[in-house]
Amino acid sequence: MWFSKKQNLVDSRPTVASWPQVIDNIKELPYAYREEVEKWLQKGMPLQNVTYVPSLHRLWKRQGEYAVAWFGDQVMLLRETSSTHADKAVISCREVVGVEYYQKLLNCCATVIYRQEGQIKRETFQFNKPKEPAFMPLLNIFLGNAPDYKINVFLEENPVCLDLIDQSYRMYNFSKMALRLDENVDTYHWESERFLYPQKVVKEEKIREYLIQLQGRGMTLIDAYDYGVGVVYLPWSSVEDLGSGPKGFWVKAGDKTYQIPISDGNQDAIYHFVQEAKQIWNQKKH
Repeated sequence: MWFSKKQNLVDSRPTVASWPQVIDNIKELPYAYREEVEKWLQKGMPLQNVTYVPSLHRLWKRQGEYAVAWFGDQVMLLRETSSTHADKAVISCREVVGVEYYQKLLNCCATVIYRQEGQIKRETFQFNKPKEPAFMPLLNIFLGNAPDYKINVFLEENPVCLDLIDQSYRMYNFSKMALRLDENVDTYHWESERFLYPQKVVKEEKIREYLIQLQGRGMTLIDAYDYGVGVVYLPWSSVEDLGSGPKGFWVKAGDKTYQIPISDGNQDAIYHFVQEAKQIWNQKKH
């Protein structure tokens, strides 16, 4: 942030000072986070496993600061409540129900859904794309992988989805995001819809695409629209039910049902796809 003398207003556009920072010295952390971080340091966690995200003020809202740390198969999230105290959430990969990931231009947001004490809980991490590598160990742990597993999936290939290149190169590229869950993709179903989006002068044609991928360890749902892409990662052990109907394909996990619209011409295809998905799910959910 900086001060705009011309308008006598605070310029709320993000600067490098508001970017996430990998910690090299414990004194770089605000005091409220140090006590909990030091406990993990005493257990053997490297200090470089700690990332601090400063508060970011935008014109319409304030994005609060937080700190995250990872060690073994656990992730710790700290949110400051006062200058001397922070609320703590510690999440083990065994508690994770699913992960939602959203990216639009340089803005990224990851939400982990997990079960603790018989309740479904959520924690959200917001950060910018240039600093995404600092958060990949967290996502990898949540998805049951090693922290250094496939830091950049876009350097990989997704051979099962190669047919998508001719139909939608954009979605083929996004299909690689499924590799964060598992490098093995068994099959997929792709949907595309076109619609007119009203602008001030003329209507602009937009394309929204969906991709469902069945994998060895779970299922990935991808929703690509305009400049954004959303991904839902669901391990087979978290899926409670799935099917298709008038509203399209649906899958229930935790306390939420995810839906993807299916065009009339693909109703037979999605029916057979669901049967295959149920067969894989029944084999691997336990």
